[in-house]
Amino acid sequence: MKNIYFYLALGFLILFTSCLKDIDEISKIKGVTVTPTMALPLINAEANLGDLVKKGNNDKAQIEADSNSLLYVLFNKKDSLPEKQYFTFPVFGINMDIPMLPTAITDFVNTGFYTASIDTVISLGINTGERIERVLVKEGSISFTVGSNFQHDVTFKVEYPGITKNGIPLTDSFTFIYSGTPPANITRTLNIKGYEIDYTNNGFTYNVFPFKAKMDISRKAPNGVNLTDKVSFSQNLSINSYSRMEGYFGKFIISAIKQINVLSIFDKKVDGSVSIFDPRLEINVVNSFGLPITAKISSIYAETSTGSILPVTINFLKDTFSLEYTSSIGQTRTTKYIIDKTNSNIDQIINSAPKKFIYEVTFYANYHEIIQANVLYDYTSVKQDASLVLPFDIKVLDYAIETDGEFDFTSSIADMDSSEFTVNWAEVESKITNEMPMAANIQIYLEDSVSNMVLDSLFYPDYILPGANVDVNGEPVQPVIALINNKIGEARISNFRKANKYRMVVKLNSGKFNNVISFGKFYDFQKIRARIGVRVNATYSSDN
Repeated sequence: MKNIYFYLALGFLILFTSCLKDIDEISKIKGVTVTPTMALPLINAEANLGDLVKKGNNDKAQIEADSNSLLYVLFNKKDSLPEKQYFTFPVFGINMDIPMLPTAITDFVNTGFYTASIDTVISLGINTGERIERVLVKEGSISFTVGSNFQHDVTFKVEYPGITKNGIPLTDSFTFIYSGTPPANITRTLNIKGYEIDYTNNGFTYNVFPFKAKMDISRKAPNGVNLTDKVSFSQNLSINSYSRMEGYFGKFIISAIKQINVLSIFDKKVDGSVSIFDPRLEINVVNSFGLPITAKISSIYAETSTGSILPVTINFLKDTFSLEYTSSIGQTRTTKYIIDKTNSNIDQIINSAPKKFIYEVTFYANYHEIIQANVLYDYTSVKQDASLVLPFDIKVLDYAIETDGEFDFTSSIADMDSSEFTVNWAEVESKITNEMPMAANIQIYLEDSVSNMVLDSLFYPDYILPGANVDVNGEPVQPVIALINNKIGEARISNFRKANKYRMVVKLNSGKFNNVISFGKFYDFQKIRARIGVRVNATYSSDN
């Protein structure tokens, strides 16, 4: 009967692959000695250039792929100037005394009635080059103080032909009834929200304020008129904010936006170096101003880890760019500006491995001071979407990327540690695939995750794979595949059992063309793949 069990066991082992449950079933067969060799999976790892940024631990950078799947590192930052009033409107006041003409006094006594009219245009007194034409008031008021010392009844009316709402001019009137003593002054404030103010005198000029007034006096006999009798009038127009403002507002600085990008991809604490073939700074500006805006790069430089400054050379007079501007309410315009190796030395600066890349853009209104139509809105703003783009058309030297994961060799052979099992040998079988267009030095470390101690490694020394074959676009045509077998003895098996983490380190080196290190392109589908398994040979023996 034992022979029957023996042959059954042998037949089972022929079909055996990697399931320890089946070994447990064999252990129940008594009086059998067998020496099976079993294949057990250990590691399934991948690494790609996305780890360049992950290794730098910089959440400001991200790996993206363009429409052709070419990888690039993107440092993106968005800034918006606050929506605010970029023009502060001065308080406009009128002060006047209106007497009765001396030549009219006799006629007034005879007729008992006097009328005087004022129709004038008053200058705003702006001498700085601005030309105010129209304002749609968002928040504002006009206040009056009117008094009369005539010993007669007075009605004083004001009209503002340039202050209208729904086409109707703003008017007001003040009545003073004389009853033996001069009446008190009248003080009043009107809300002018929603009114439009025209400072052009019906389109003929700018910075002026049309004003009309009429004074009617009814005599109270027997009182006369003194030469000092008058109506005193004062007015203050305050515009706290506008919904729209038209004119020409001169040259002024709107604001400046400063960007600081931390380039962890070049951190010198990471092994090796990387060079970018065509780095570029792309600035996209969304403008809702209704006037010419010029963005001027006021400073651009890199900073090393020691604090040294590396200036980017650009033509500061030339490297200004005018923004498209709006012509009606609700519009925005977008302008793009690019700094690259064709108009600067940004490639040299970026490839010197700086720690930070810093630039500042200052935004000017009417930079060239050409008098032309300007429009400002209450929502006026500049929004900047700036990107430092580093395409992975690169060359690298000993640049290290890595990936890690859990490692559990113990569970694979734990059931063989009984007195009935003897592990004879183990052989690590590795299949390494290189899809990247450069040589890769590969090492897999086995570590204790608590102490971070390296307990063993798979290769002695690092295993070197040539770069994958690529076409003219740098896309892989055929990956390089290596099959590696390493036998490990009893001492190393002990190390494998202690380890609970693996860390795969890949050092990349660009290829050479005519002994010159060449640039190579990287795509989002290119990876280093490692499939690691172990073949374990153990003897099971039982006399029971």
